Amino acid sequence: MNFLGRYLLFFRFSCIASIIFFALPSFALVDISNHGHISHVVISSVVRPTVPHNFGTSKMVSLTLKFNSAIEKAVANSHRIKMADNDLFSTEARAAAIRSQLYPKLILDAGYKYLSNIPEIKIGNNTQKLGDNNNYTVGPTLSYTLLDFGSIKKSSESAEFWVRGKKNERDAIQNDVSTLTKITYFKVQLAAQKLRLVLDSLILGQTQKEDIDQRYRAGVSSALDVMLANKQLLDFKLKLLESQTSFTEELTDLLYLIGYGYTQGHGDGCVGHNEGSDNSCDSENRNRNRNENENENENENENIVNQLKNLKPVESSLLSLWPMDVSRPNFSVTLDILDVPNDFVRDLPSSSMKFSKNFSANDNKVSYPHLNHPRLNMYENYSLSLVSSADSAKKENWPKLVLTGRSSIDYPNNTKLESFNQNMIGVALTFPIFDGGRVGYLQLQKINEANYYEEQFASMKNELQRELDKALSKKELLFSELKIAREGVDESEKIATLIYKTYKSGKVNYLDVQNSNLRLLEWKVQLALIKTQILMQNATIESMTAVVR
Repeated sequence: MNFLGRYLLFFRFSCIASIIFFALPSFALVDISNHGHISHVVISSVVRPTVPHNFGTSKMVSLTLKFNSAIEKAVANSHRIKMADNDLFSTEARAAAIRSQLYPKLILDAGYKYLSNIPEIKIGNNTQKLGDNNNYTVGPTLSYTLLDFGSIKKSSESAEFWVRGKKNERDAIQNDVSTLTKITYFKVQLAAQKLRLVLDSLILGQTQKEDIDQRYRAGVSSALDVMLANKQLLDFKLKLLESQTSFTEELTDLLYLIGYGYTQGHGDGCVGHNEGSDNSCDSENRNRNRNENENENENENENIVNQLKNLKPVESSLLSLWPMDVSRPNFSVTLDILDVPNDFVRDLPSSSMKFSKNFSANDNKVSYPHLNHPRLNMYENYSLSLVSSADSAKKENWPKLVLTGRSSIDYPNNTKLESFNQNMIGVALTFPIFDGGRVGYLQLQKINEANYYEEQFASMKNELQRELDKALSKKELLFSELKIAREGVDESEKIATLIYKTYKSGKVNYLDVQNSNLRLLEWKVQLALIKTQILMQNATIESMTAVVR
């Protein structure tokens, strides 16, 4: 009997607990004071809203991408720049080889020959051999071109101009890589901003949905309003995933640019190091830095590379706000905040800027004028190099005088079967008479190649001027758009707030609230896009006017 009583008491307690559990409303706290325009607590008993959560227990890869650091890494890891460096080094070696012809040449000359028949001379009853079967000579030989009418000098000058052109080409490639990295970084920042705006709109929609749920239970809102509010949440969740996809694409491009797309690491940081400037890249320091940072860098790089295969990134400040019922991020990135100040227009070049300097390769100039773009310098130096090369070829038709000196040990000494010291000095004059037109055709080839680069110079100058004028004009128009977009955002925020208040008073339906929220989001995205376009135009203008150092 006691057992049956205890059993009935337990059964009654279980039923009461079940009723309490299913009857009590669900509670959720939504705080968007830092990321939206509504900050309050809402209690919902119909739908459990999406709430921010912490990813502390998830396997999350975090990366900080500073703007200047991203540019430095992109330059250090660019295969195009490394190829240009190797091309430059080979060109410098070739120029040094040509320049060495201006100096005397000293060689060790040795020879040996065996004669089967030795000439003989009969003197009376005696026969005297004129030599020996074994013959050799060994000794240094000095040669120096006394006169070639500047052929070697012009050839060396041509090589020096070509080296300068290769340096300009390398600078132009670095300029391209830097500009591409800047523009890609701005695109990543824009995608992150869109992600933030959509997430703010989603949180706002969640708050409004909770409010509508309460109003529906109180009999103020209709079932249609509840359905429309729920559909708005679905729309924002879909836009959130679309924004994250766009963010993923732009971020992947940036990560590959700065060297995270492969597993061989980032090098030792000594790319482009000039000897004598400092000792940060000497062997001892390089080994010490590698020993200290090798494991950490390799692990970081390996983690990032692995995540690239299934990247779901989010900007770090949004991580704690990410909704639980949306695909969870696995990659957190921190970016610099780059904005456009109101007086930014005064920091950009004037529209009156022009690309000056016209040159003709046929002027036979040897100067190295300063221009404002490395590609213009490159084409000019290539053209001047070929002009000097044509002059060098032309002088091959002129006489050439070479001085030769030699000191050697020879064997035998005529009829004496012994070695002796032989000293010799002499000059040799060569004068070409007929070569089938080789020099003339070679000179014509170099002149036409020089004219080709002269036209390349003119074409590039025209293209840079056109693109500069377009960029400056677009920049001015974008600032006009920026002013309107800022006003549009302010007005849209006021309208969205008023419409929601009007809806709560029953004067408009929830479709008007949805439209106002969407219009506010569109204006904010448009404002972010205009700011990014201004930053991108500034990077383009800098790439066309700045000199790479």
